[in-house]
Amino acid sequence: ILALIGILIFVISNFGEANKLNSKGLEAYESADYEMANSYFTKAIEKDGTNYEYYLNKGMALSELKMYKDALTAFDEALEHADNNSETQMVWRARGISLLYQGSYDEALEAFETALNGKESRYSDTDIDILYYKAETLDKAGRFVDAVLVYSKIVDSNASAGAYMLRGMEYVKVGDYPSAESDLRTAIKKDKKNYDIYLALYHALTSQKKHDDAAAVLEEALKLGGNKGEALVNQGKIY
Repeated sequence: ILALIGILIFVISNFGEANKLNSKGLEAYESADYEMANSYFTKAIEKDGTNYEYYLNKGMALSELKMYKDALTAFDEALEHADNNSETQMVWRARGISLLYQGSYDEALEAFETALNGKESRYSDTDIDILYYKAETLDKAGRFVDAVLVYSKIVDSNASAGAYMLRGMEYVKVGDYPSAESDLRTAIKKDKKNYDIYLALYHALTSQKKHDDAAAVLEEALKLGGNKGEALVNQGKIY
Protein backbone atom coordinates (compact mmCIF):
# COMPACT_ATOMS: atom_id res chain seq x y z
CA ILE A 1 0.00 0.00 0.00
CA LEU A 2 2.82 2.41 0.89
CA ALA A 3 4.50 1.66 -2.43
CA LEU A 4 1.28 2.37 -4.32
CA ILE A 5 0.81 5.63 -2.43
CA GLY A 6 4.38 6.61 -3.28
CA ILE A 7 3.80 5.89 -6.97
CA LEU A 8 0.54 7.86 -6.91
CA ILE A 9 2.24 10.87 -5.32
CA PHE A 10 5.02 10.68 -7.92
CA VAL A 11 2.52 10.56 -10.81
CA ILE A 12 0.45 13.46 -9.46
CA SER A 13 3.59 15.52 -8.83
CA ASN A 14 4.87 14.93 -12.37
CA PHE A 15 1.45 15.72 -13.83
CA GLY A 16 1.37 19.04 -11.99
CA GLU A 17 4.91 19.94 -13.03
CA ALA A 18 4.24 18.97 -16.63
CA ASN A 19 1.10 21.09 -16.72
CA LYS A 20 2.98 24.11 -15.35
CA LEU A 21 5.76 23.66 -17.91
CA ASN A 22 3.18 23.40 -20.69
CA SER A 23 1.52 26.63 -19.49
CA LYS A 24 4.87 28.42 -19.50
CA GLY A 25 5.46 27.09 -23.00
CA LEU A 26 2.14 28.49 -24.16
CA GLU A 27 3.03 31.89 -22.67
CA ALA A 28 6.36 31.85 -24.53
CA TYR A 29 4.57 30.80 -27.72
CA GLU A 30 2.12 33.69 -27.42
CA SER A 31 5.12 36.01 -27.01
CA ALA A 32 6.64 34.56 -30.21
CA ASP A 33 9.60 33.13 -28.25
CA TYR A 34 9.38 29.79 -30.04
CA GLU A 35 12.75 28.42 -28.90
CA MET A 36 11.77 28.92 -25.26
CA ALA A 37 8.31 27.50 -25.96
CA ASN A 38 9.85 24.38 -27.51
CA SER A 39 12.12 23.99 -24.50
CA TYR A 40 9.20 24.11 -22.07
CA PHE A 41 7.08 21.70 -24.12
CA THR A 42 10.02 19.26 -24.30
CA LYS A 43 10.41 19.40 -20.52
CA ALA A 44 6.67 18.87 -20.07
CA ILE A 45 6.91 15.72 -22.22
CA GLU A 46 9.82 14.50 -20.09
CA LYS A 47 7.57 14.79 -17.03
CA ASP A 48 4.50 13.30 -18.70
CA GLY A 49 4.95 11.57 -22.04
CA THR A 50 1.30 10.54 -22.34
CA ASN A 51 -0.38 13.92 -22.93
CA TYR A 52 -1.13 14.54 -26.61
CA GLU A 53 -1.35 18.30 -26.06
CA TYR A 54 2.31 18.64 -25.13
CA TYR A 55 3.39 16.97 -28.39
CA LEU A 56 0.87 19.07 -30.32
CA ASN A 57 2.22 22.30 -28.84
CA LYS A 58 5.80 21.20 -29.41
CA GLY A 59 4.98 20.55 -33.07
CA MET A 60 3.51 24.03 -33.48
CA ALA A 61 6.58 25.63 -31.87
CA LEU A 62 8.90 23.61 -34.12
CA SER A 63 6.84 24.67 -37.14
CA GLU A 64 7.39 28.32 -36.22
CA LEU A 65 11.11 27.56 -35.96
CA LYS A 66 10.90 26.01 -39.47
CA MET A 67 12.05 22.66 -38.06
CA TYR A 68 9.36 20.93 -40.09
CA LYS A 69 10.64 17.35 -40.02
CA ASP A 70 10.82 17.42 -36.23
CA ALA A 71 7.41 19.08 -36.11
CA LEU A 72 5.81 16.27 -38.12
CA THR A 73 7.42 13.73 -35.78
CA ALA A 74 5.87 15.56 -32.82
CA PHE A 75 2.47 15.46 -34.50
CA ASP A 76 2.86 11.71 -35.07
CA GLU A 77 3.48 11.34 -31.32
CA ALA A 78 0.46 13.51 -30.58
CA LEU A 79 -1.75 11.26 -32.73
CA GLU A 80 -0.55 8.19 -30.82
CA HIS A 81 -1.65 9.76 -27.53
CA ALA A 82 -4.90 11.38 -28.70
CA ASP A 83 -7.85 9.79 -26.87
CA ASN A 84 -10.86 11.01 -28.85
CA ASN A 85 -12.04 12.52 -32.14
CA SER A 86 -11.74 16.08 -30.85
CA GLU A 87 -8.08 15.62 -29.91
CA THR A 88 -7.34 13.83 -33.18
CA GLN A 89 -8.96 16.68 -35.11
CA MET A 90 -6.75 19.24 -33.37
CA VAL A 91 -3.61 17.28 -34.29
CA TRP A 92 -4.58 17.00 -37.97
CA ARG A 93 -5.41 20.72 -37.98
CA ALA A 94 -1.97 21.56 -36.57
CA ARG A 95 -0.29 19.17 -39.02
CA GLY A 96 -2.10 20.87 -41.91
CA ILE A 97 -0.98 24.30 -40.75
CA SER A 98 2.63 23.11 -40.54
CA LEU A 99 2.45 21.67 -44.06
CA LEU A 100 0.89 24.93 -45.28
CA TYR A 101 3.86 26.82 -43.82
CA GLN A 102 6.17 24.46 -45.72
CA GLY A 103 4.40 25.05 -49.01
CA SER A 104 3.35 21.38 -49.17
CA TYR A 105 -0.16 22.32 -50.27
CA ASP A 106 -1.43 18.92 -51.42
CA GLU A 107 -0.38 17.29 -48.15
CA ALA A 108 -1.83 20.19 -46.17
CA LEU A 109 -5.18 19.77 -47.93
CA GLU A 110 -5.16 16.06 -47.11
CA ALA A 111 -4.54 16.89 -43.45
CA PHE A 112 -7.38 19.41 -43.34
CA GLU A 113 -9.72 16.93 -45.07
CA THR A 114 -8.82 14.33 -42.45
CA ALA A 115 -9.46 16.88 -39.70
CA LEU A 116 -12.90 17.64 -41.14
CA ASN A 117 -13.63 13.90 -41.39
CA GLY A 118 -15.97 14.28 -44.35
CA LYS A 119 -18.26 16.80 -42.66
CA GLU A 120 -20.23 18.92 -45.15
CA SER A 121 -22.58 20.89 -42.90
CA ARG A 122 -23.32 21.95 -39.33
CA TYR A 123 -19.74 22.99 -38.78
CA SER A 124 -18.39 23.64 -35.30
CA ASP A 125 -16.18 26.65 -34.57
CA THR A 126 -13.14 24.39 -34.96
CA ASP A 127 -14.45 23.11 -38.30
CA ILE A 128 -14.90 26.69 -39.52
CA ASP A 129 -11.34 27.51 -38.48
CA ILE A 130 -10.07 24.51 -40.45
CA LEU A 131 -12.11 25.58 -43.48
CA TYR A 132 -10.41 28.99 -43.39
CA TYR A 133 -7.00 27.28 -43.46
CA LYS A 134 -8.18 24.98 -46.25
CA ALA A 135 -9.33 27.96 -48.34
CA GLU A 136 -6.01 29.74 -47.71
CA THR A 137 -4.13 26.64 -48.85
CA LEU A 138 -6.19 26.42 -52.04
CA ASP A 139 -5.54 30.10 -52.71
CA LYS A 140 -1.78 29.68 -52.29
CA ALA A 141 -1.90 26.65 -54.57
CA GLY A 142 -3.56 28.81 -57.26
CA ARG A 143 -6.85 26.90 -57.05
CA PHE A 144 -8.99 30.02 -56.79
CA VAL A 145 -12.31 28.48 -57.87
CA ASP A 146 -11.97 25.75 -55.25
CA ALA A 147 -11.12 28.41 -52.66
CA VAL A 148 -14.33 30.27 -53.55
CA LEU A 149 -16.31 27.07 -52.96
CA VAL A 150 -14.77 26.61 -49.51
CA TYR A 151 -15.37 30.25 -48.58
CA SER A 152 -18.98 29.73 -49.68
CA LYS A 153 -19.32 26.94 -47.11
CA ILE A 154 -17.99 29.34 -44.48
CA VAL A 155 -20.40 32.10 -45.55
CA ASP A 156 -23.33 29.66 -45.42
CA SER A 157 -22.39 28.65 -41.87
CA ASN A 158 -20.99 31.90 -40.50
CA ALA A 159 -21.93 34.96 -42.55
CA SER A 160 -19.32 37.26 -41.02
CA ALA A 161 -17.80 40.34 -42.60
CA GLY A 162 -14.45 38.57 -42.81
CA ALA A 163 -15.90 35.59 -44.67
CA TYR A 164 -17.62 37.81 -47.22
CA MET A 165 -14.45 39.87 -47.63
CA LEU A 166 -12.24 36.84 -48.26
CA ARG A 167 -14.69 35.30 -50.71
CA GLY A 168 -15.00 38.66 -52.46
CA MET A 169 -11.24 38.91 -52.81
CA GLU A 170 -11.18 35.36 -54.19
CA TYR A 171 -13.88 36.26 -56.72
CA VAL A 172 -11.56 39.01 -57.98
CA LYS A 173 -8.89 36.36 -58.65
CA VAL A 174 -11.27 34.26 -60.72
CA GLY A 175 -12.43 37.34 -62.64
CA ASP A 176 -15.99 37.34 -61.30
CA TYR A 177 -16.04 41.05 -60.46
CA PRO A 178 -19.84 41.48 -59.99
CA SER A 179 -19.86 38.71 -57.36
CA ALA A 180 -16.76 40.24 -55.78
CA GLU A 181 -18.46 43.64 -55.60
CA SER A 182 -21.61 42.12 -54.09
CA ASP A 183 -19.68 40.24 -51.39
CA LEU A 184 -17.48 43.20 -50.51
CA ARG A 185 -20.42 45.58 -50.22
CA THR A 186 -22.11 43.05 -47.91
CA ALA A 187 -18.90 42.87 -45.88
CA ILE A 188 -18.88 46.67 -45.48
CA LYS A 189 -22.47 46.63 -44.26
CA LYS A 190 -21.40 44.14 -41.59
CA ASP A 191 -18.18 45.96 -40.69
CA LYS A 192 -18.00 49.63 -41.62
CA LYS A 193 -14.62 50.19 -39.94
CA ASN A 194 -12.36 47.80 -41.85
CA TYR A 195 -9.98 49.50 -44.27
CA ASP A 196 -9.10 46.19 -45.94
CA ILE A 197 -12.67 45.68 -47.16
CA TYR A 198 -12.86 49.16 -48.69
CA LEU A 199 -9.55 48.69 -50.47
CA ALA A 200 -10.61 45.29 -51.80
CA LEU A 201 -13.87 46.78 -53.08
CA TYR A 202 -11.92 49.60 -54.74
CA HIS A 203 -9.88 47.05 -56.70
CA ALA A 204 -13.01 45.10 -57.66
CA LEU A 205 -14.63 48.30 -58.99
CA THR A 206 -11.58 49.49 -60.91
CA SER A 207 -11.35 46.05 -62.51
CA GLN A 208 -14.83 46.73 -63.89
CA LYS A 209 -13.73 50.25 -64.91
CA LYS A 210 -16.26 51.73 -62.47
CA HIS A 211 -13.86 54.53 -61.64
CA ASP A 212 -16.39 56.95 -60.18
CA ASP A 213 -17.76 54.29 -57.85
CA ALA A 214 -14.22 53.27 -56.90
CA ALA A 215 -13.33 56.87 -56.06
CA ALA A 216 -16.46 57.15 -53.92
CA VAL A 217 -15.43 54.06 -51.97
CA LEU A 218 -12.04 55.62 -51.24
CA GLU A 219 -13.69 58.85 -50.05
CA GLU A 220 -15.89 56.80 -47.75
CA ALA A 221 -12.89 54.88 -46.43
CA LEU A 222 -11.05 58.10 -45.56
CA LYS A 223 -13.85 58.94 -43.13
CA LEU A 224 -12.75 55.99 -40.98
CA GLY A 225 -9.87 58.16 -39.74
CA GLY A 226 -7.53 56.96 -37.04
CA ASN A 227 -4.06 58.21 -36.06
CA LYS A 228 -2.27 54.95 -35.24
CA GLY A 229 0.28 53.25 -37.48
CA GLU A 230 -1.95 50.82 -39.34
CA ALA A 231 -4.70 53.40 -39.91
CA LEU A 232 -2.16 55.92 -41.23
CA VAL A 233 -0.68 53.33 -43.61
CA ASN A 234 -4.16 52.59 -44.99
CA GLN A 235 -4.86 56.30 -45.42
CA GLY A 236 -1.58 56.58 -47.32
CA LYS A 237 -2.66 53.76 -49.64
CA ILE A 238 -5.97 55.52 -50.27
CA TYR A 239 -4.32 58.85 -51.14
